[in-house]
Amino acid sequence: MANQMFDIRDKVAVVTGAGGGIGHAVASRFRNAGAEVVMVDVVDARSEADAIGAHFIQADVSSECDVERAMNEVAEKFGQLDIVVLNAGIAGKDDGVPIQDCSGESLRQVFAVNCHGVFYGIKHASTHMEDGGSIILTSSQAAMYTAPNTSEYTASKHAVIGLAKSGALELGPKGIRINAVCPGYVDTPINAKVSKVDEIVKITQAIGRLLTTDDVIGLFHFLASPESYMITGQALVIDGGKTAGMTQRFVSMLEKI
Repeated sequence: MANQMFDIRDKVAVVTGAGGGIGHAVASRFRNAGAEVVMVDVVDARSEADAIGAHFIQADVSSECDVERAMNEVAEKFGQLDIVVLNAGIAGKDDGVPIQDCSGESLRQVFAVNCHGVFYGIKHASTHMEDGGSIILTSSQAAMYTAPNTSEYTASKHAVIGLAKSGALELGPKGIRINAVCPGYVDTPINAKVSKVDEIVKITQAIGRLLTTDDVIGLFHFLASPESYMITGQALVIDGGKTAGMTQRFVSMLEKI
């Protein structure tokens, strides 16, 4: 049989925040590519897992005990852990308000999921992984190019990139790599709350449309595969060209001011 590109057949993959959005799309892609997939989410997503032939573990990534339990369960059930996508994330109840009005409670909640959850995932997954293992973190374009009134979310996604870089240096000698994917505005529930998001992307992105989950899952698949073995400690942006610079549409708007 000819070699299959980006071959993850017979690999065991864990995807957090897999009940919907990017996480569910990545889980489906991995399952279709022949991997055993374990979906992890704080909400009950058993029916979603059953629909794609995946397994499900309910866990809260902001709880270290929950994350450790989930990773141990996977390792005990399958005897291996090859790919981990730490994707679970929230925007926070104070998203969209200035720093002066953000509460400490909201900040703690955002970091508990977006940052601490990633830290716990790296810590407890890596103990079960061997040479060739891949850990993929979901960061955001907000870590590269942000906007006012997004301080909590932006800071947490910067932290994710920091964890990818420091973790890559620590785990590299074991042959385990860590990378962060930084999506732009993707058509998911978390971005549905962004005011006039369609108009924003038309003006600010080189390819002026909202991304879909299909636009981003290929990068996750590549990073999970052996072909990306020498890529580690990187933050890879997939944003329709937003961070490339000012679009002609944006420049034309400025000229009219």
